[in-house]
Amino acid sequence: MAPIKVVVSGAGNIKRQPELGVVSIRVRSRGAEQAAVSTEVRKAAQEIQAQGRQLAAPRHADYRAPSPAVDAAVTRWTSGSMTTRSYWERSKDKGRHNTFYGAQTHVGMTSGYSSDSSQGERDKEHQRTRVYEASVGLTATFRDFDSLSDFTTRMSVVPL
Repeated sequence: MAPIKVVVSGAGNIKRQPELGVVSIRVRSRGAEQAAVSTEVRKAAQEIQAQGRQLAAPRHADYRAPSPAVDAAVTRWTSGSMTTRSYWERSKDKGRHNTFYGAQTHVGMTSGYSSDSSQGERDKEHQRTRVYEASVGLTATFRDFDSLSDFTTRMSVVPL
């Protein structure tokens, strides 16, 4: 008797509504003053976190009663640490954008005398300014898609 060979082929498809939605936000600022840039980012992140905390709180009439966060619009809320950096950026260079990142530095030596009358103009073209940048990342996992839509709409007009 010959061995029996069974071959099964097919495809399946199940459509389901999403159960969760994840929003990732990066708050970033840059400028000439380190303290101002960090303060801007910190304040903006705190405002966003306050909105996230309100959405993550359980919605019950008696706020003192222990209850799971099953009713909350946000099931998880995380915030990263603020990161900062600084770099040198050329003010202008004949239409080109040149940036010196991180710890890279430019060391140059000049004599006190120049017979070239355009030397001053070239020095102006190559001036560098220190730029400070700060950023922080926030992530929220939403269970309620109406709240997700409202939140993302509000965040779309927030500066930084």
